[in-house]
Amino acid sequence: MARKLSELYAVTEASFTEHGDEVLRLWTLFDNDETPDQEKIDWLYLDNPEGQGAAFGLWHRPESHLAGIMCFSRRALHFGETTFEGCLIADLIIERRHRALGPFRLISEHAVKRALEQFEVMYSFPIVTTRTPGLGDIVERDIDYVDAVLPLKLSHYLKRRLPAPLAAVGGLLLGPLSRLPLSSAYRRLRRRYSQANVDSAFIDALWERVHNAGRLQGTRRADNVLWRLEQPPFRDHALLGLMDNDGQPAAMVAYQVGDDSIARVIDICWFDLEAAEAALVMLARELMVAGAVSVTVKHATCYAEFGSLLDHLGFRERRSRTLRIIARPEHADVANANAIWIQPLDNDYV
Repeated sequence: MARKLSELYAVTEASFTEHGDEVLRLWTLFDNDETPDQEKIDWLYLDNPEGQGAAFGLWHRPESHLAGIMCFSRRALHFGETTFEGCLIADLIIERRHRALGPFRLISEHAVKRALEQFEVMYSFPIVTTRTPGLGDIVERDIDYVDAVLPLKLSHYLKRRLPAPLAAVGGLLLGPLSRLPLSSAYRRLRRRYSQANVDSAFIDALWERVHNAGRLQGTRRADNVLWRLEQPPFRDHALLGLMDNDGQPAAMVAYQVGDDSIARVIDICWFDLEAAEAALVMLARELMVAGAVSVTVKHATCYAEFGSLLDHLGFRERRSRTLRIIARPEHADVANANAIWIQPLDNDYV
C-alpha cells in the first residue's frame, strides 16, 4: 500500500550554521558554473546587512535525510516611499531521486507560507513556471524578465550570416545608421550631464535624492548596493556616474565586460528617465571606444516606460525568463505594481 506523502516527508526550518554541510552538499547537485562553498552561505544568507536569511529543509523521514532545501535571502523591497520586509527565493534544490510532484509541492507550499510569516513580499526566478498550488489567497504574479541587447559593433553580428569581408563592409556602411538613435540622444544630453566619480558618498546622495522625490526604484538601500558589488559574482565591475548641471547626482550604472567583449549592466539607478537615457548613452559610447561588441540590460516588462526607452535607443529583446512576485494578501497592490524594478544585482542570474 502506498504511503502518504506526510509519512514520507516533512518540511521544517533549517539552520545555515547547523545544517551548512548538508546545504553545501545539495548545492553541488545543481549545475552551476562554479561549485558553491561556505562563502556563498556567508555573503548571501548570514552576513547580509539587511539581516539573516531563512531556509526550509525537505526531510525524507524513513532515512532521516535532508533531501531538499529552499532558501530565502533577505532584502528590503522599496515601492515608492514604502519599504517592505522582502526576500529573494535564491535556492530551491531537491535530490534527483526525490524530484517528483509531491515533494516539490510540499516544500514549495510549506516554505512559502512559513516565509511569508517573516517577509511581506518576495520574488524568484522559478525553475517550474506553473503557479505554486495550495497557497490560498496569497498573491502570485508572473512577469517577463527581459534581456535586451544593443549591438555596438555591427560587423560582429553580420559575421554570423555573411563572409568576413562582406560583414566588415556592411559594418562600415550600416554601423553609423544603427547608431543614429544614440548619436541623436548624445547631442541632446551631453550639455545637461557630466560624468562623476562614483563612491559611497555619491551613491548615498543619489539614493537620498531619489527617495526624497518619491521615485525610489530598486529593491535595496544604498548600503546594500555597496555590499552586493563586493560579493561574487559582481566583484569584477566598473561604475559610471552622472551629475546634472546643478551639481546633483543624477544616475549610476554598474556593469561588467566579459571575455566575449559583451558588456552587461548589473545595476542602474536614476533620478528620472532622462538621466537614465543619458547614462545608457554615455555608457554605450565608452564601451564602443573600448571595443565592446554589445551591451545588455535586463528589466521587468511591467516597467513600460523603461522598456520604451530601451526600444528608442535601439535595444532589442534577446531572451526572457519568468520573474515571480509573491506577496501577502494585504499587499496585492505591491505585487501588481507597474514599476517593479529588479536588476541583476538583486539576484544571482547575471
